[in-house]
Amino acid sequence: MACDAARVAMCHRDGEVVSVGRRTRTIPPHIRRALEERDRGCRHPGCASRFTEAHHVKHWADGGETSLANTVLLCRRHHRLVHEGKTRMALDRDGKAAFFTRTGQVIGSAPPLPEQSRKLPQPPAPPPDRLSNGAPRFADSAVPLSLELEALEAVA
Repeated sequence: MACDAARVAMCHRDGEVVSVGRRTRTIPPHIRRALEERDRGCRHPGCASRFTEAHHVKHWADGGETSLANTVLLCRRHHRLVHEGKTRMALDRDGKAAFFTRTGQVIGSAPPLPEQSRKLPQPPAPPPDRLSNGAPRFADSAVPLSLELEALEAVA
């Protein structure tokens, strides 16, 4: 009966699942909620996007587990840059995200993680030309990717 069975290690903390081991690559809803509470948007330096995707820091195919400690939120643009190898990222011992150019130059520092609190104040409604976090609203295609990468290399 157990020929097709699989064992999945699940780690719990305070009644919440914080890791689902190696069996699944997709981020379960409870880990996604914890990521959103921890990261509050894209972790790439200077990015203020709240429309994000979960990214495995150590890729799942390379043995990385689907856990809160091994995932960060990135917007679609920066997620694509990391997967295409145009930027690299790593986490330090404290869990802070560090981003690098292809040549190994540090791309600023990631925004600090917000203080953890259970009850968050409700922000006022943003003006129509601004996002909810105060950043200006712009179309993703307004700045060509090649121009953005050249600027990052020039600053580095």
